[in-house]
Amino acid sequence: MKLIPFILSEFENFRLNHIVKCDTNWRIRERASTLLFLAQGLSCVKVAEKMGLSRPTVESTRKNWFSDKFQSLPDLPRSGAPRKIKPDEAEKILELVDEKPLSATDVLKIHLKNEGTAVHVATVRALLKKEGRSWKMTRHSLKKKRDEQAFQQARQVIDVLIARAESGEIVLASEILIRLGEISVFSELRGHSFFAKFTFLHW
Repeated sequence: MKLIPFILSEFENFRLNHIVKCDTNWRIRERASTLLFLAQGLSCVKVAEKMGLSRPTVESTRKNWFSDKFQSLPDLPRSGAPRKIKPDEAEKILELVDEKPLSATDVLKIHLKNEGTAVHVATVRALLKKEGRSWKMTRHSLKKKRDEQAFQQARQVIDVLIARAESGEIVLASEILIRLGEISVFSELRGHSFFAKFTFLHW
């Protein structure tokens, strides 16, 4: 059976974007984001992967939108507690993050791929926090690409300049700027300004 094309009107698109930015309920914001991704032509599978949700959750959000529009965004009254991660699944998740630091979204993707209980990413995040596995995401770094010997030489130059500044021999007029391939220092020595650039090959 062919899916009905998912198209939003200009007003619907505007209002959903406003909800994503301003609504205080994270579930409503999440469903609004899901709808906006679907409107971009992404499949339910792609949207689920992008947002760290299960495919049935995305399909349900899509289906409810056709019948109830904006009324489908808030949670409906329901009985019982939300789904929980089973003890054996929790143990596997903790083993996973101990081997390699991962975001809650990435953990959920792997969990669902392994046919684990379909839960929300907030449930995974709560588990990681409870078990002391919370950390800041690592930013991309150029550390592995730099020439370590040249880097240490640059550090030594900086240390010497800082020591001379602390002794009063020179006054650093601005911060030391470290860029790829060079270190630039603007200083004043005995009333005379100078600009020193230290260039290192194979940075």
